[in-house]
Amino acid sequence: MTVSATRKDLMIVNMGPHHPSMHGVLRLILTLDGEDVIDCEPILGYLHRGMEKIAENRTIIQYLPYVTRWDYLATMFTEAITVNGPEQLGNIQVPKRASYIRVIMLELSRIASHLLWLGPFMADIGAQTPFFYIFRERELLYDLFEAATGVGIIDGEEAINWGLSGPMLRASGINGIFVKLIIMSVTMNSIGKSNGKRRRLISSLFSANW
Repeated sequence: MTVSATRKDLMIVNMGPHHPSMHGVLRLILTLDGEDVIDCEPILGYLHRGMEKIAENRTIIQYLPYVTRWDYLATMFTEAITVNGPEQLGNIQVPKRASYIRVIMLELSRIASHLLWLGPFMADIGAQTPFFYIFRERELLYDLFEAATGVGIIDGEEAINWGLSGPMLRASGINGIFVKLIIMSVTMNSIGKSNGKRRRLISSLFSANW
């Protein structure tokens, strides 16, 4: 009977950057001796690489959506530091009311960030029930964020002003037939008296799937 020799060499294992237990984009190069972790080398840069180069060709308003990816658990902090830079360079005086609102929103964002750390951490160590309670409280904070910013809310007047159409316009409360009449009236005035163009326009409008 032959007995296989026990291997003594260490094993190198890549963990991440996409792994169910990572809670984000992080790569770890692990050196293992059996089940013991001998060494761990974190590899960063999978999320926010090249942001400085992108900023060279963007205005401050265009660049704001990028900075929220730096820390997607507390996005208002990255937005605040990005806005504070141009304000200080341009010697722009921020009203006290705006400063107070910023501090309140930043503190709420910090609490939401800590809750999102605490919930998965509790679940990872086997406490599943606190995970749901923590996320319930976090959703209350997000309700405040939505109320303060109006994210995702477009009323009918704003939808028409922005030229939205189709499902987006209907979702804002504008009736489908009314949508066609608005577009028709605007387009009729722009194309003048060409009967051929008008007939083609009417045909295309009422045959389209609104």
